[in-house]
Amino acid sequence: MRLVLRVVGLAFVLIWVAHTIVVSGAAMIAIDYGRVLKSSPIKTEEAFGKPYQQATVRLAQTLPRSDSVLVVINQAEIDGQYAGYWMHFWLYPRQVHMTSHLDEVARSTADLVVYVQDNGRPALDPSPRYAPSGSTTYPDGTVVHLYHRADR
Repeated sequence: MRLVLRVVGLAFVLIWVAHTIVVSGAAMIAIDYGRVLKSSPIKTEEAFGKPYQQATVRLAQTLPRSDSVLVVINQAEIDGQYAGYWMHFWLYPRQVHMTSHLDEVARSTADLVVYVQDNGRPALDPSPRYAPSGSTTYPDGTVVHLYHRADR
């Protein structure tokens, strides 16, 4: 019985490693791990990635820790490593909900809405519930818009 459990456990780990390499192999190979390991996670995050990804750390430092956040972002980013994992990591302990659908803002009860407007995405109509708090434009054309609840 122990041997069977060991074999099943080892098979699971090997399959998971193969899955990880297939899903994020190119990104894993492109990283200079020596430099990554010598620095803090915040410095690593600021050094790599798209500009809005670098801004997430600074954004997390300015948002109230008790607020809930709706992040409206491209579906490819949600499915990929960044939004699906790192935005939750940096925005913790806030309750974070991710979507790629602009119409979810009208139904949202979140305290804050962060809209990452990639090139080609339409402008967001924040509904009467949300008021603009500011926006930042990055060199690649991405604009990060921040909205807060109008009743606060």
